[in-house]
Amino acid sequence: AALPEIDQGRSFANGQKVFESASCKACHGLAGQESKLGLNLQQISQKVRDGKIDRVGLLTEILQPSANIDEKFRTQVITTKDGTLVSGVSVHEDERTIRLLSNPLNEGGQPKEVAKSAIDQRSASQTSLRPLGLLNALSKGDILDLLAYIESGGDRSWAGFDK
Repeated sequence: AALPEIDQGRSFANGQKVFESASCKACHGLAGQESKLGLNLQQISQKVRDGKIDRVGLLTEILQPSANIDEKFRTQVITTKDGTLVSGVSVHEDERTIRLLSNPLNEGGQPKEVAKSAIDQRSASQTSLRPLGLLNALSKGDILDLLAYIESGGDRSWAGFDK
């Protein structure tokens, strides 16, 4: 469905608050922040503003993150020979080790390193790392403010915000 509400002056302050309190910024870069674990939303916002991604598509990505996962951000699930389960997005891999980052907010944002010789099974998950139910506590207005904030690239002067 069309989203006429997004053109009706969304709240920058609330969009920023939702982005920060919903832990979006832990994984995604925006407004000059580095992207740690997911897509850099600065690039996404530019594509939206250039018409290369539509708003409905961006909203779908926010609401259904597992529907279309970029392969470089697909969660790896590893079971070691001693039965340890390790999962996360691969941030480094060489011939001997793989480093997985599961949540930049946990363990000081340090990746877990697994020796390839210790791996019993390895597979790719079809589920996004985004915490399940994250958006369930948000109102429609909060989600639209978040969408507008992402679309703006963190730029308060963007035309979609109340002045």
